[in-house]
Amino acid sequence: MDAATTTLTPDQEEQLTLFREVTANEDRQRCIQYLEMSNWNVEQAINLSMTGALDNTPATGSDHAAAMNFITGDHEPAIGPQQQTRPSGGDPDASLAQKVVEKVGNAASKVLNGIGGFLHSMLIPDEDGYNNNTSGGSSSSSSSGRANRNSFKAYYERQYKTDASTACPDFFDGTFQQAITKAKDNMKLLMVYFHCETASLTDDFCKNCLNNDIVTVMLSDTCVSFGADINDRTSYDLARQFQVQRYPYLALVLPVSATDYRILHKVDGQQAGSVDGLVALLTQAADDLEQNRAQLVTQANQVQHDRLLRAEQDREYEEALAKDREAEAARQREEEARQKALEEEKQAQLAREQAAKDIEAKRRKLATELVTVDPSTTEAKTKIQVKFPTGQRVNRTFLQSHTLKDLFNWVEAAEYAETGTSIKVPSKFSLNTSFPTKLLQRSDESLKDAGLVPNAQVLLQDLSSDDEE
Repeated sequence: MDAATTTLTPDQEEQLTLFREVTANEDRQRCIQYLEMSNWNVEQAINLSMTGALDNTPATGSDHAAAMNFITGDHEPAIGPQQQTRPSGGDPDASLAQKVVEKVGNAASKVLNGIGGFLHSMLIPDEDGYNNNTSGGSSSSSSSGRANRNSFKAYYERQYKTDASTACPDFFDGTFQQAITKAKDNMKLLMVYFHCETASLTDDFCKNCLNNDIVTVMLSDTCVSFGADINDRTSYDLARQFQVQRYPYLALVLPVSATDYRILHKVDGQQAGSVDGLVALLTQAADDLEQNRAQLVTQANQVQHDRLLRAEQDREYEEALAKDREAEAARQREEEARQKALEEEKQAQLAREQAAKDIEAKRRKLATELVTVDPSTTEAKTKIQVKFPTGQRVNRTFLQSHTLKDLFNWVEAAEYAETGTSIKVPSKFSLNTSFPTKLLQRSDESLKDAGLVPNAQVLLQDLSSDDEE
């Protein structure tokens, strides 16, 4: 189809104009062919043009050289493939790349902005992270640094606020997410403006529409304003999320949550060139905001209610947890005390058992060592009866010269010394006479001197229960 008969949409005409400006290609039909091959993707079409896809020669041909001369700012006649000279030991592609880096400037800004812009912002950012078209700048800034801070406010005011009296939007100085949060917290809309300095309508839109007194007042009353230059990689990615097709682009957004929003109105391209249209749009947006304000208030109240409810639930949970911990600690203390008592009882029982064994061994030994009385002896004798608490009685004959110690030894060993009886001698006991009542002591005092002659009855009192208590 002939170029004169090719009918393009307004969008396609705009893309064609941008492609021709970038590539410096005056052949309209050839440019349309590149764009059609790329499905009207300007970036891909420029790449195809650079590689000479429709030429018989590769990218080193004169067409490619002309395009690269436009990029580097070198407008001298291009060197054809037969005329190129290669420096000794050099690489023509490397020298071309070096030339791009050394001479990139305002022309490079137009090219790179036309194919996305963000690559240019990596090479020649200004102090705010955006190209100001005045100098090469420093390459020390990075897109990662700009991703943390939106410096479009400073850039815009430097470019479009000619003096202190010039009205301009009060762009939010922060990230997009922070801007959404601020708009939501203040129950306002979020105005999102994507700036492309190479778009033909950008300057007029900024100076005559955004900087209009009425527009700035309406923006201040109803919106949090957020601006982004697509030179910045993060801003470019955000513009892709908004599916921006034409610049300048302005959208009025209703924040739904900290991470969700709804686009209410938008203008782009030539639609954005009218102050009256923008004022009408802001008026409609103000009405929409008023209609949604009740919903926003309800949502805010619900968020506050949920926050307070969660705080109350957290407090109750912590209190219950503290009570559970205290109850568990008390239970553990009780268990430790019980275990300690059991251990002490166990040790006491072992001690009692060992003491019983020791007493038994001692008394068995005493039973073999008891004094005896020869029936044929002429020495004075005495007969002593011991009465146990159970009523049982045992009798034994002693010499009057025997001692109280001998008496106590016999009583202790009686369980093993006296046959034919089933008496049990307490582990601890006392002996005393019944009349007159007298407590006997284990000593070397003779039975005669103790008054236990010619016979006597001695009462045994069990003292072992006192020790157990």
